[in-house]
Amino acid sequence: MSRRRKAIWLGSILLVLAGGIGGYYWHWQSHAIDRKVCQLVYEAAGYPDTQTEKFFKKLKLNFLLHEKPKSRDLEIVRKEIMAICTDATPGLASLLDEEDDNVRREAVFYLHKFGDARAVNALIEALQTDKSCEIRFQVAQTLGRLGDKRAVGPLIQALQNDSDIFVRDNAAFSLGRIGDVTAVEPLIQSLQNKQNIRSSIAAALGLLRDRRAVEPLCQLLNEKGNKENYMDRILSITALGKIGDKRAVEPLILAYQTDENAWIRWEAAESLGKLGDTKAVEPLIKGLLKDMELWKNPEYLPQEGEIMIKKYSAIALGEIGEPKAIEPLELAKQNNLISNEVFEKAMAKLRK
Repeated sequence: MSRRRKAIWLGSILLVLAGGIGGYYWHWQSHAIDRKVCQLVYEAAGYPDTQTEKFFKKLKLNFLLHEKPKSRDLEIVRKEIMAICTDATPGLASLLDEEDDNVRREAVFYLHKFGDARAVNALIEALQTDKSCEIRFQVAQTLGRLGDKRAVGPLIQALQNDSDIFVRDNAAFSLGRIGDVTAVEPLIQSLQNKQNIRSSIAAALGLLRDRRAVEPLCQLLNEKGNKENYMDRILSITALGKIGDKRAVEPLILAYQTDENAWIRWEAAESLGKLGDTKAVEPLIKGLLKDMELWKNPEYLPQEGEIMIKKYSAIALGEIGEPKAIEPLELAKQNNLISNEVFEKAMAKLRK
């Protein structure tokens, strides 16, 4: 091969390589903003997985992904994406009929983030008929976020009849979020049937704040035999504090004074403060000042549970507002039973 031919051959190869590299660089640059915009969609939705581009195409959001907003502020783009995702509610709802589980799962995910009442009927149908328990689980959660009362009946049915425990669990909590008292009796019935979702049922009853739940929640609180049910009991305490019925005072005082679980004791103190009954003042003072001589020892290292019990005892005394708590609170501060911050918080509540 002559030198001239070699030069032409080598030049052609270099030209092809340069064109290929340049073309790839141009393609990469032209789609860099696309990828950024796409990522903003995922971030706005709280979803980091970039496999959902196909899903967005089905929503006819493809034009947004392939726009070139090089001159636009990306924050404006984010707002446009949020608006489009909200406007996509009907399209998202229609995807609940798709055969592909992944598409239906993604549809429910984005309805949870951006959906509105237009999706409720489709979500209810999915709750009742979808073969995937994972999707029914997400649907029950999404109906709770949307808060539409049309979902109450279907969620009660799911609470009582769905074969999957996680669907029943989300149905229970969503009934609390929606806030319709129609759900109180079914929730109490499920609580008394000792289903393994009693934490969510107790939390839901707390959100509903209906006094019919007081006795069943007190019964749950008094179940001390099974140490594995402590979270059920803690959430029953929280619910009783939210409901605010004085019938809960004695059971809460008993739990505060005698329970072996420190978490239960400080939650009981907090709820006693919310109830504001002066019957709790003496027990709370005793709990606050307990083991004071031991705490005076600079070498004594109290456990976290002990610190929390004293903290919430002090704050509860402040919330109840009984003047006789002032001296014990000052004594507790002087002997390092509570921090200055906790003392000031308690005193600020007490002075109100």
